[in-house]
Amino acid sequence: MKKQLIIVVAIVLGVGVLGYLSFEKKQNTLATIGRHAISVSDLDERIKTYPEQYQAQLKLKENKEKILNQMVEEQLLMQAATQEGIDRRDEISKQIEQSKKEIILNTLINEKINSQVTVTEEEVKAFFKQNESQFNEVESRRVQHILVKDASKAEELQSRAKKGEDFAALAKQNSLDPTGQNGGDLGWFQRGQLVKEFEQASYSLRARGEISGVVHTQFGYHVIKLVDVRVRPRLAFDDVKQPLQNQILANKRQAKSQEYLKALKEQFKVKVNAKKLETSTKEVAEKK
Repeated sequence: MKKQLIIVVAIVLGVGVLGYLSFEKKQNTLATIGRHAISVSDLDERIKTYPEQYQAQLKLKENKEKILNQMVEEQLLMQAATQEGIDRRDEISKQIEQSKKEIILNTLINEKINSQVTVTEEEVKAFFKQNESQFNEVESRRVQHILVKDASKAEELQSRAKKGEDFAALAKQNSLDPTGQNGGDLGWFQRGQLVKEFEQASYSLRARGEISGVVHTQFGYHVIKLVDVRVRPRLAFDDVKQPLQNQILANKRQAKSQEYLKALKEQFKVKVNAKKLETSTKEVAEKK
């Protein structure tokens, strides 16, 4: 009799707990889409996925309503997709597997490589000091030019240009360089990017619109017109601190990655059959 009473009490308590939990669930449910329910905690979790600085604003009633509506629409589309059997298609399964693989690999890389590497301000300052010449003032120039094979032809074109004929038209009509079709415009360049003779002549021009004498290079004879000049002032440490830090961090992560991969190759005994690879490559080429 006592045992039966205990069982009855247990059943009653169980029904009571289940009823309470069911009531709690209903109380916390914000929306239902078929059998799927979106709860207060689901909405809170979604808000947490946004950047921290926006979360307080997103907790306002009107913004919560917008996010809840988005979640409802997502679930509607998911249920429609499931009904259409899209989730069971082979190509979708392959994409899901690929995404899963990427998430796993990114997690591993973040834990074993990225989180292990830091860059101090002292390191950035040391790099800046060692490479200070890179941050000096830089003068860039933009020129148009005409290239011909004959010196006398170049002298004739230079004379016509100096007398006021349109330089771009002369370049289009006479230049052997592909830039001729663009009026001879070479775009912006700095010292060290073009052949020595051409560069020296370009940098010797003083005024915008000035036309050079005939310049001989390994490509032929040039007439050059200075279009524009711009100067990047010397960069201070604070100007380049963040890009340098990013660069150093990337370099250190790359080095750490190579070190980690080398250790993994030794651990898992990697062997590559180079001869087989070469044979298979030849077979593919022969089939083509």
